[in-house]
Amino acid sequence: MENFTLCREPAGLFRHRQNYLKQFSAELGSYDYEMMDHRPPPLTRRRLIGSACGLAAFALVGCATAQTPGPNSLLAKPKLRLIGETCLPHKLQYQGSTVGGLSGIDYDPASGVLYLLSDDGTSQSPPRFYTARLALSADKLGDIELTGVTFLQGIASPDPEAIRWHAPSQSLLWTSEGNAVRGAAPTLVQSKPDGSLQRVFALPAMFDFGLLEGPRINKTLEGLAVAPDGQTAWLAMEAALRQDGP
Repeated sequence: MENFTLCREPAGLFRHRQNYLKQFSAELGSYDYEMMDHRPPPLTRRRLIGSACGLAAFALVGCATAQTPGPNSLLAKPKLRLIGETCLPHKLQYQGSTVGGLSGIDYDPASGVLYLLSDDGTSQSPPRFYTARLALSADKLGDIELTGVTFLQGIASPDPEAIRWHAPSQSLLWTSEGNAVRGAAPTLVQSKPDGSLQRVFALPAMFDFGLLEGPRINKTLEGLAVAPDGQTAWLAMEAALRQDGP
């Protein structure tokens, strides 16, 4: 059983990034959220140094029994390397849809299926996600092969952005940025693999569009992550809420 709790991150810490993480928790069949709208005291030099010392002490305790990695250890010299790229043709026509605007991607390791979410709400084709397979090895990235398209149902004026496969429920979680003109608020949605609507999570009023408060147009729920145990989802805002500053 999933238990999702929505929390608001203290506004002063990451305002300069204009990016907020929202933690979401919900029990299947019922939903409850808890707002934590407190503001921390000013982040003075003394507080910053004290926090840094605390983190340093924690790091020392945690590493006291760890062995120093050898010169050939991957931990000593982590590296990233490009092994290839793959592209889809512009405005590719596939099973009655136009492929494009792929804003979200996730992978189900059990089935080897990729889920690709299009952020084209309705302009080219109905709201949709694609399934695909990708040949990948340690040294080579093969071509991507689309295996299907699924049209999402039950959401008015969607603007899809992020998608995650939720293995415990065998379903998909995805976000919509909403549509201020049409009065559609940002949403977190749960859909079945066939595209049928399973659930819309109720978000607090701070996500409703307003002149002085609420999210900024087209800068709402841009990112989504799910904890490894499937119990918690994190929503990332593209920009700060209006009431949280410029």
